[in-house]
Amino acid sequence: MSENKSVKMNQPIYILLGCDHRGFELKEKIKQYLIEIQNADQHKYQESARQQAQNEKSESNKINVIYKIVDLGCNGEKCDFTDIVEKMILKWKNLSLEIPQKEIYINEVNDELINENNLHYKHHKANYSVRGILICGSGIGMSIAANRHKMIRAGLCKNIQDVSSAREHNDINVLVIGAENKNDSEKEMVRKFLNHEFSNKLKYINRINKMS
Repeated sequence: MSENKSVKMNQPIYILLGCDHRGFELKEKIKQYLIEIQNADQHKYQESARQQAQNEKSESNKINVIYKIVDLGCNGEKCDFTDIVEKMILKWKNLSLEIPQKEIYINEVNDELINENNLHYKHHKANYSVRGILICGSGIGMSIAANRHKMIRAGLCKNIQDVSSAREHNDINVLVIGAENKNDSEKEMVRKFLNHEFSNKLKYINRINKMS
């Protein structure tokens, strides 16, 4: 599965990052991971753009990666994870109003039957321009609280394969990590979450539509 091409890479992607007190230390590490991932991705995409420009004698396809991190707290103090989720939802709604809305229809391209009931999976541009990362002790509470909201598809993941499957099959837009779980490299999990693309197979589109 290829990396995510649903957002133009010169368009800012807002990362809404929140935790309760049990996830504070990991949240601070992930903030640093995001900076490192952005720097690495910028170098990779810019090098690719330079090579393409040399081949085409043009710089029109130069790519830039911009992550805007929004720290929702907490800052180490004891708090309820539900309050952090509500802060994320409020910020998400505000950003959805600020980002120009453009409906994107993902059509089936895998030779499966299409009819009027499953022709497309409708997204708003903001869905791809805003992502969430939530952290608590086990990740379970954050997942339950986040998935109460219609616009959210939150997945609790412990390893890179979980993240890959959740992005590819379920198109999650919120990654939930349990700080006290035995996880794979959280940095690589975050990288996979940001870069891995939704499958676009009709069976997954239909399942997501049923959850919407």
